[in-house]
Amino acid sequence: FICCHLAANEGPQNVQYRIDDVKSIMESCNNQIPSLLLKKSLLFFFGDLNFRVNPSIINNNGDELLNLLETNEAFKNFNEPKIHFDKTYKYVLYDENNVFNEKRVPSWCDRILYRSMNKNDDIDIISYDSLPRVRALLFTDHQPVRLNFTTKGVLRSPSDSLVLKRFDRNTHEFHYGDGLIGYADWCRYRRMHYWTIPIVILVYFIQALLFK
Repeated sequence: FICCHLAANEGPQNVQYRIDDVKSIMESCNNQIPSLLLKKSLLFFFGDLNFRVNPSIINNNGDELLNLLETNEAFKNFNEPKIHFDKTYKYVLYDENNVFNEKRVPSWCDRILYRSMNKNDDIDIISYDSLPRVRALLFTDHQPVRLNFTTKGVLRSPSDSLVLKRFDRNTHEFHYGDGLIGYADWCRYRRMHYWTIPIVILVYFIQALLFK
């Protein structure tokens, strides 16, 4: 399982950043996991992949990721179940009417891809959908997605020796502003007292420095 948060924002340069992120992540996996295991494993790649709807793309409803899957420019041999749910980004925070923020083009940013190189690991898709936007999720402008499937193979956890190190971020992969905004929104959602915010910010920076 590869869970990640790819480079954000719209525009062709940021699309290339996301492609570079994917290549770097897969290269890191190739270097740290025995090649035979990686090639024969049922692999899932998911998270806030951040690919957007681009009006200049004629096919696939303008979806950048579907376009890349077709051209094999990224995610070679990966598949994604057909999408039958609404776009997952960018929602207005704390709005119970499922309203999109007009500052961004609504897009399917949150995705689940899979790669099966072994016929015994082929999966049968039961459902691929987004979670209901309940009150507990109104603090985020994203909407989580989930994949329900069955497989004939056996899902095993890797040994401790195969757990990958934290992926080293490039300069375009991590934005302190995004993290601070996320923590501030979380504090507001939890109705925390204002005096606790500096403590949260301090903890955030310590965490960022530790994993820099």
